[in-house]
Amino acid sequence: VKAIDTLGAGGVFHGAFTFRFVETGNLRHSMRFAAAAARIKCTRFGGLTGAATRAEVDDFLKQNPP
Repeated sequence: VKAIDTLGAGGVFHGAFTFRFVETGNLRHSMRFAAAAARIKCTRFGGLTGAATRAEVDDFLKQNPP
């Protein structure tokens, strides 16, 4: 990924991981979801304001299968 701003990427990763793990209980899917969320965040400026929406992460995962 071409990183624009990494501020908040770790927080986004941890939050997305926790959200998905509580939702599914699947470690592998949670890691993939969190990595996608952090990746999208790094392509945008701003901390929380650069975070992706759930729909954006889901769309990214559909477009980039494992």
